[in-house]
Amino acid sequence: MQGEPKNLNELASKALSTVAEDFAAGSRPENGRMSTGEALADIANMTANKAHSVVSVLNDLTSFKTYVAGWQYVESNLLPLMKKKVEEIPESDRQQPPIAIAGPIFEAAKFTSEEPALAEMFAELLAGAMNTKASDDAHPSYVDVIKNLTSEEARIIKYLGDKNESHPIVNIHSVEFDGSGYYEIIRNFTYLGKYAGLPMSDRIRTQISSLTRLGITEVPAGLIITDQGKYVELENAPELELARNHVKESGRKLNFERRLVRLTVFGESFYKACVKGAAF
Repeated sequence: MQGEPKNLNELASKALSTVAEDFAAGSRPENGRMSTGEALADIANMTANKAHSVVSVLNDLTSFKTYVAGWQYVESNLLPLMKKKVEEIPESDRQQPPIAIAGPIFEAAKFTSEEPALAEMFAELLAGAMNTKASDDAHPSYVDVIKNLTSEEARIIKYLGDKNESHPIVNIHSVEFDGSGYYEIIRNFTYLGKYAGLPMSDRIRTQISSLTRLGITEVPAGLIITDQGKYVELENAPELELARNHVKESGRKLNFERRLVRLTVFGESFYKACVKGAAF
């Protein structure tokens, strides 16, 4: 039939346009245009043996508008970004990406319009999977890690990976002067967020816990940074002035438990595959 789409991009573009118009108008398609059902069926058929299954995507969606908007974002923003990164790979080193990586990337990437750093990481991961010299560093589990990150947490990973060193943190206790008892008042106090270019916020303490839960960072028990001077800035931080005064008024003193945060072995591999070359 004259005017039929010749490739996946052309079909997706025509189908998405049709779906958006049909959904908004709530009416049957006009002659000469694909119907919504035909468009989705054709996409499903064409992609069944490619990177992802549209049918499985639809089963997981609660909003048809979300589906349409998500794929329009992928088509207009993410695909050009991925294409740019793939074009940087020498043609002799390019390969088809494993479906176990490419499929979940495209499914998850629909929801990154408000988190550009995550889109960058998905593009990095896909480009690595398509590079014969870097594909061993790409792992399907990285997709789920990216899905559970925020852009701020991505910046923290990038800072730790770029610096390739541990960063000081302290846990702060309120202690009786005679040492008879203490309780923790602040955990994971650090300037890591500030050094990673983020606004000063208590969120950094939760972000460290979240990254540790994902296996990206660790706070090893009993380990501290050799250069003890790096803890002085934290222990004299003006942000702790209120806590100092409160503890002093209660007849106690502050005690600082020195710790460190660093990337795990898994975190280092994730940084190399998804974050190192990302532009954020």
